[in-house]
Amino acid sequence: MKLARYFTAGAGLLSLGLISLNVYASSEHEQLRDKLRSIDTLQAAFAQQVFDERGELQEELEGQLTLKRPHFLRWETEFPDESVMVADGDSVWYYNAFVEQLSIFDQAQDLEQNPMLVLLSDNDDAWASFSVSRDDDLWVIEESNPGYAQVSLAIGFGDNDQLQSLRVDDGQGQVSVFTLSDVVLNQPVNDVSFSIDVDDHVEIDDQRGS
Repeated sequence: MKLARYFTAGAGLLSLGLISLNVYASSEHEQLRDKLRSIDTLQAAFAQQVFDERGELQEELEGQLTLKRPHFLRWETEFPDESVMVADGDSVWYYNAFVEQLSIFDQAQDLEQNPMLVLLSDNDDAWASFSVSRDDDLWVIEESNPGYAQVSLAIGFGDNDQLQSLRVDDGQGQVSVFTLSDVVLNQPVNDVSFSIDVDDHVEIDDQRGS
């Protein structure tokens, strides 16, 4: 799973610098937020395709996604590239089975920096740090004042405004496309789904408060 490029400190989405901006919410902002507000919980399978800077397919993966507003998210890929990312409201936990390492980050800091996590939020300050635009049928979220790399998240909706696809561009040439299937909306999800257990021998890299 290539989520490490988006959910670990110093790289990908979690490395975006937070810049506080007082901007007037565009109509695209409000339209997208209205669509997302209709989602209390979402459970789905996904197929992931990873493309390089030439647009050539590099890898295909499958997994499961569970989210529960306002701040719970579980993203898990299956064998042979097993990884788990969990946001539990306090921390973001990322486990890479291949290297047997668990990395932990402070969610309160990362929420306003990360387009993937901002999907869960109704916080105006968090959304003010990002611009929202349209690209055909996609809604594109980008950092309003990017650094050296313009990381973006594009969201696609299907019939009845059902979340259908996600596209993450790391700003350095790699694009990951996630196509959702077997989507279940607004059904009860136990909070235990947003916990993670690892074996005692797993290396822990706790970056909270650092």
